[in-house]
Amino acid sequence: MRLLALCLFGLFAQTAGAEPPVQMPDPGNWRGSITAGLDTDISSDLISSGRWQYQSGGTTSDVAVEKTTFNDVYGSTLTGGFEASYAVTRFSEVFGRLSYSTASGDTVNLGKIGTADLMASFDDYKAYGVDLGYRYFFDMENTGFTPYLGAAAGMRYVPGFGASLNTAQSDLGTLNLFDDSFVPTVGLDLGFLYPLSRNFAVGFETGLYYSFKLKDDDSSFANGGSDTNDNADRLYVPARVKGVWKF
Repeated sequence: MRLLALCLFGLFAQTAGAEPPVQMPDPGNWRGSITAGLDTDISSDLISSGRWQYQSGGTTSDVAVEKTTFNDVYGSTLTGGFEASYAVTRFSEVFGRLSYSTASGDTVNLGKIGTADLMASFDDYKAYGVDLGYRYFFDMENTGFTPYLGAAAGMRYVPGFGASLNTAQSDLGTLNLFDDSFVPTVGLDLGFLYPLSRNFAVGFETGLYYSFKLKDDDSSFANGGSDTNDNADRLYVPARVKGVWKF
């Protein structure tokens, strides 16, 4: 009995002290990851329908605009980032993330100026982000897959952007729409990791994120500005692959 007890104690001590595989947090230790993927809007606003008094080159024009969403102009946003995480327990970690997002602006029919179609060629979109968050892991023994849930909050810096306006007959100049903006962002994550070695894992992550509205720029509008560019917010779904390694 004494020998059996010693054997069991030794087995337990070895298991308890074993280093967790890379897809599980290792309490008190750091790890890093790189992510890349697309952010796709499920609801967004860029320009609301309404009427403008647009001024350019000393000329003021009456413009009737239609609702235009972020997705209409930019589609999915390419996003990449680097993350450092610290394991609080064997099942949880806190993390900090730096990210960069970009999308090419499209040319869209914005509405009417008189009876002519008003076309707008939008500037490219860029955003620089920082997030802090928390993640909880579920240990599915003997499967290799480690699912997790997470939550994050942060800030995006979005340089100001606008569009070049034209009709079939003439170029109308530049339309300023949004000033440089610091945009709060909150979101929920759902993902999994799968190990390729003791110190490296790959994974996939999705979720639901909300970015608050951009800061409007009314310098191109006459008569006190316009409220059609006041509510440029985004609700989007990220879809990203990631690689995770131990420091």
